[in-house]
Amino acid sequence: MSESDTRVFPPANFLKRAGDVARYYGFRPLPLALDIETLPIGKQERVRTVAEFGERHTAAGICISCKTPSSQAPLMYFYLNLKPRGGDDEVAEFNLEVLGTPTSIGEAMIMKAAWAILEEAGIVHASVSINSVGDRESQARFIRELTNYYRKHIEELPTVSRAFLSKDPLRLLQGEHENLKRLREHAPRPVTYLSEASRRHFKEVLEYLERMSVPYAIADYLFGSRDYYTKTVFEIKGESRQGAEPLARGGRYDELVRRLGLRRDASGVGITIYFLRKDAKGRTLRRDEGLLGAEARTRKPKACFVQVGFEAKLKSLTVLDMLRRARIPMYQSLHHDRLSGQLSAAETLRIPYLVILGQREALSDTVIVRHIATRSQQVVEISRLSSYLKNL
Repeated sequence: MSESDTRVFPPANFLKRAGDVARYYGFRPLPLALDIETLPIGKQERVRTVAEFGERHTAAGICISCKTPSSQAPLMYFYLNLKPRGGDDEVAEFNLEVLGTPTSIGEAMIMKAAWAILEEAGIVHASVSINSVGDRESQARFIRELTNYYRKHIEELPTVSRAFLSKDPLRLLQGEHENLKRLREHAPRPVTYLSEASRRHFKEVLEYLERMSVPYAIADYLFGSRDYYTKTVFEIKGESRQGAEPLARGGRYDELVRRLGLRRDASGVGITIYFLRKDAKGRTLRRDEGLLGAEARTRKPKACFVQVGFEAKLKSLTVLDMLRRARIPMYQSLHHDRLSGQLSAAETLRIPYLVILGQREALSDTVIVRHIATRSQQVVEISRLSSYLKNL
């Protein structure tokens, strides 16, 4: 990390900002009561789960195990890991997770929230490195082609690296030997072997990044862990004197929960943001400080944001971020594609206004603001929306 990243903020200050942003986008703190011991699996399986997958993805299994089968809404939560497994003792992790959303809006919500958190922390020169490893079928096809490629050039491989050819050919793409670097230039790329569904999913994720004006570059050999990542993997990097340094890492893990032994499918996507554990005075952060105990700060939403159609969904996160900056509390359920699902949430929460963004409104940069009780409505330009809502 460097002077230009989250180290310039005391941990509690950073966490307050991070928690407020996360709540605005619909994330809630992971309940303290949830524990690895609550997983409905045996003791040996619990030990293996933490050892192989780590705490952040074990938490995903815990939450899914507590979710009722009838619940259609995704689980969106955030939590701390103060002592990352195998990490820097001075660095802690702020984690965001979305479980139960198989579509590209999952990645969009995670990356938008993380990007906003880093902006609140003062990060101004950042970019996203992103790749798609595809579904299991895509990955198998890519590994097969990669293995064949290196077998054709086995005489050029360093002797110590040849064992990776059968054990883990991806390691050959990450080596620093001159021969490995040269071979990497012409090696197969995973995006070439994506299935049609994976290719469409990745295209949508990139469209979201473009609409959110988030700078990104496709990193052909960014893979993350093969143990759980599927489809999208990404990093957010910040510029420093030492070059680009990772501020956050994440990806999609649609098959992880079944691997945890829960015998259930649950799509998921998450990201980890890194920050200092200690402040300038050397005081170590407590787990509940500025994060889990601040639920009372959440303000009741003034309106429910409703979107209809893919074009509207693409623009939604930009509009919501504008309202967040204006400190106008909103409720959103972007994971819903149908209007009925979004309207039922507004009725349940007794929110007085709807902000509706449809395909036509997205193209004309307007929204419809509707008073639920009287059914009166007004077309409002998006550029004027913040001031309009404040004056309601």
